[in-house]
Amino acid sequence: MTFFKSNNNLISNPLFLLLAFFFLAGFPSYGCNITKGVLASRNDSIPPKSVEYQGLRLQVTNIVIEKQKSKSCKISCTLINTGRDKVRLPLKSDNPKSVIYQFDHSLKNSGLASQQSAIESAISNKKFSLDVGKIASKFEVKFNIDNSESSNNPTVSTTTDDFVSGANSTTLYDKDYCPDLRIDTVFILKRSKKKVELAFKITNYGKGPAGLFGKTKETEDNVAIRAYASGTPKLSRGDLVLGGAFIEGGLEDANGILRPNESFSGSFEVETRKKTRYMPYFILSVDDYQSLWECDERNNVWTLLDRS
Repeated sequence: MTFFKSNNNLISNPLFLLLAFFFLAGFPSYGCNITKGVLASRNDSIPPKSVEYQGLRLQVTNIVIEKQKSKSCKISCTLINTGRDKVRLPLKSDNPKSVIYQFDHSLKNSGLASQQSAIESAISNKKFSLDVGKIASKFEVKFNIDNSESSNNPTVSTTTDDFVSGANSTTLYDKDYCPDLRIDTVFILKRSKKKVELAFKITNYGKGPAGLFGKTKETEDNVAIRAYASGTPKLSRGDLVLGGAFIEGGLEDANGILRPNESFSGSFEVETRKKTRYMPYFILSVDDYQSLWECDERNNVWTLLDRS
């Protein structure tokens, strides 16, 4: 699979600048420098118990132990506000709401699964605020090692149970506060006898942040975009796969999150030798390998009629 070129590589191309003026005017492009495991798939997330969601929710991921002693520990992590309300900590005593904390498997991978309640308490007692859909990078917190079997925090409701499929399972996001990637624009940037370079723009139309990188340093678990040749404007099983790209750079946010209403533009090259005149359509599909959970998985396709 061919890897795409980020925005910086496209800027020097005069043809791209001309086409971008007509197709991308008025649509700002953002980016992300993504660290591993930020907002991965549902299977890498630890859902909360069946508790009442009141609008306050924080995703805790990328947990790394910075310093550890026999009775205390200092960690850095990434906090993402995946709720519908702004989080202001510590909560006031007269605030009737609770904060739901959601951890990914970096909690267990760091050997701190038994310290979840202590981590929650430490975060809850730290003074900070985070708007809806925003991310706090390299958030540091220090807590005392809790050797008791359990500890109670009246403002927090969480669990470290593994994800379980079935009727009783819970999803990472509310239906109305999840990411939703869509392709806004596709056009041919460059053409030769054997290859075509396709430019695209992706926007997150959901109310939740979208993590475009996977949980490892490898690119193969990142969100991918794929190109097909088709005889009809609708993607079907018989369409010819031309190639694609994993999104691996050109993004602005250090945590690899495409926030709500933010966009990302890029391009990639595909082979067209097997594309015939009976296949006049290019069809692009984002998140073709279903690595990201979205509000709507049915709107990730864009069709371009090739009139050449």
